[in-house]
Amino acid sequence: MAQTSLFFTDRINLTYELPMTPEEFTVSSDGGNTKVDVVNLGEILRLSPATSLQEVTLTLNIPVDLSRRRAYWTGKKLRWTGKTGGNNYVKLLKDWHINKEVLRVVLTNTPFNDLYVIDGFTSGFKDGNVDDWVCELKLVAWRSYKPKVLATKEVADKVRIRTTTARTNPAGKIGVGSSV
Repeated sequence: MAQTSLFFTDRINLTYELPMTPEEFTVSSDGGNTKVDVVNLGEILRLSPATSLQEVTLTLNIPVDLSRRRAYWTGKKLRWTGKTGGNNYVKLLKDWHINKEVLRVVLTNTPFNDLYVIDGFTSGFKDGNVDDWVCELKLVAWRSYKPKVLATKEVADKVRIRTTTARTNPAGKIGVGSSV
């Protein structure tokens, strides 16, 4: 079976391979459809023209001590090694979350390769084990968009000038202002 590794690439094209593949990896996407009740027909499904953003939840175990290579690690080219190398990976993930970085996330030997933003991040130790960081990430797909700027046309203010013209009286009628 082929080995699977998890890579993150940031906006300045630096690629980081994590020491271990995710313990849990879930991809979910909603169709964006809505259910509507129609009189004399019942409930129908109104299809949405676009799908909602894809969400990925993953749980990572990152060893704190990266000074010695372990047999269960999947990462081959680690950026940080040493007694506190795992702390640097956790700090990097936290910084990406705080700065809302757009990341390319690749899980090798799978079709998973897309742009995401870390929308949720938790880290800590579990079950009294302080040798491994447990990080839970919620990734949300990022779509490029460009707002459409509409040109506005200057409309000249129209000034309405009232002209006073003498109103003529119909023939044979006497009214206010008539000379008698």
